[in-house]
Amino acid sequence: MQVCANTMPPNSTIIGVDLDEIKKVPGTLSFVGDITKAETYERLRKELKGRKCDAVLNDGAPNVGANWNKDAFTQSELVLASFKLATDFLKPGGYFVTKIFRSTDTNSLMWVFKKFFEKVEMTKPKASRFASAETFVVGCGFNAPNFIDEKFFDPQHVFKDTEADHFKDQMAGQITSLDKLLENRRNRGGYETNAPMHLTKYTTLT
Repeated sequence: MQVCANTMPPNSTIIGVDLDEIKKVPGTLSFVGDITKAETYERLRKELKGRKCDAVLNDGAPNVGANWNKDAFTQSELVLASFKLATDFLKPGGYFVTKIFRSTDTNSLMWVFKKFFEKVEMTKPKASRFASAETFVVGCGFNAPNFIDEKFFDPQHVFKDTEADHFKDQMAGQITSLDKLLENRRNRGGYETNAPMHLTKYTTLT
């Protein structure tokens, strides 16, 4: 919000939403809300007065705990929720910027974004720690379709072929051993099924 206030044209409408109260930023409006709730959408429509947005920015993240798989999947769900909001409020040609955690869900998210934007890029700003899994995706040129299938916003559909499935199975007690987990694990990394754990492969150049 601070960056937008400093870079956007004068009299631009800049609105921030968070679960916690946001410290006042001059030239902006903010309110406490949950982007997954209908009342937040209604409040945004009221503040925008029927106008569409040039850009939607998402810097949200879950409360990170001890289980990386669960945190990464929760972040991916949050990204989908912010993307759904963006499709409702972006004008044609608009921009969507979101923070993501690099995980087995990343390719699925990129596949979804590329359905709705002319150009999609992933970037790692200098302000983000190199060791951190966080990175940012920028969608340029929103194509504003007249109809969007709700499955694009459904984590169970978008991520149905990811490691998150196995995490949930393991939590439910359906996977009881490491051998069974490895036996049933889907190959989503783009490598050969029986590839070794290291990432080095030697070949001959002619």
